[in-house]
Amino acid sequence: MAKITTSLFGELAIIPQPAETPVRETLEFLTDVMTSHNGSEERIPLRSKPRQFFNYKIPTQAWASAAAFNTLYGAVRQRWAVPIWTEAQYVGNVIQNAPTIACNTSLYDLRPNSLAMLFASCGEWQVIEIASVEENQITLSSAVRSFVGSWLLPVRLGWIGGNASKPTSGHNGRVELTFEIDDNPSILESVPTQYEGSDIYYEPGLLSGGSLSRSIEKRLDVADFALGPVARRSPWLNSRFATPYRSLLEGPQEIRDFKRWLFRRAGKFRPFWQPTFEVNMRVKNTGVVASTLVIESDSYLAYVSNRTRIAIQTTAGAWHVRTVSNPVQINADSVQLTLSSALNVAASNIARVSFLGLNRLDADRIELNWNGNNVVETEIRILELNP
Repeated sequence: MAKITTSLFGELAIIPQPAETPVRETLEFLTDVMTSHNGSEERIPLRSKPRQFFNYKIPTQAWASAAAFNTLYGAVRQRWAVPIWTEAQYVGNVIQNAPTIACNTSLYDLRPNSLAMLFASCGEWQVIEIASVEENQITLSSAVRSFVGSWLLPVRLGWIGGNASKPTSGHNGRVELTFEIDDNPSILESVPTQYEGSDIYYEPGLLSGGSLSRSIEKRLDVADFALGPVARRSPWLNSRFATPYRSLLEGPQEIRDFKRWLFRRAGKFRPFWQPTFEVNMRVKNTGVVASTLVIESDSYLAYVSNRTRIAIQTTAGAWHVRTVSNPVQINADSVQLTLSSALNVAASNIARVSFLGLNRLDADRIELNWNGNNVVETEIRILELNP
């Protein structure tokens, strides 16, 4: 625990000891969602950047206990330099007064006119100032000491949210606190394939154990005066179903790509198309499926004939998006549908036919659990808006 002085931001408090895993990173967007009587939505994003929080549990040895107490006692409401331990990258040896440091700048949050830290071991560290960020290196505006076997990590500015907890046994202990970041992140969005003006994705989430639990919901207005008859009415045009979307990310590239996806979503704001990844239609065709699709009845005409967008996955893993029209009951067990364009895929090569729906995230607050060794686990609830 220490006080550092920087030319960019003046005096800052810092805890230079590594945090234990898991580390919880939270991103908070803010969206104003206005829902009409029939269930349709209009969404307005209220933040250009999400707020960022890090929950750290930092072990303190006996010889660091006094410094931890004194620093927290005096600086609990002051501004902090916050090392981002989840984004540490190995840079090896650094020579004294080196003007640049070779590093990966595309997958880590290194910014010009900001701080970073070189860390070799407890007691062997230094906060440095970044003048500019180029491809594969940073240029320094402050003098650097020599290091052997060092790690480079971004340093953000922040404040301690709430109170700091300091359990101790008298010999050793740890510090538990949550940092609220001042200089919130801004990540370039990745624009994927488009379908009807919105993004479309075909990556399914992971199961929790051997399954996942979806919920189907629709607004219900009940008029009940406790005198006898009860009136029930549902004004929404479509039912909605929610799905937990669980991801396990490994390595800086996957983590960065997932964050680009999150920033593209902007919390609840931007919708996207995605299949249900269930077998929603059971194909009865034989031979090559061209312009018509024959399916088992399965109450399609009775209840879900408004679901006209489908995604067809082949056994090779390719997806084909089509709309269906002109449903015809050709016998007691079969319905024939006309495809918007010819599919030209053998029926035996169709793995599943899923409904395609327009979805959004069901929360503006997303938690990323860093389990160590660049492995991140997260689960987000996804809500389908329209079929």
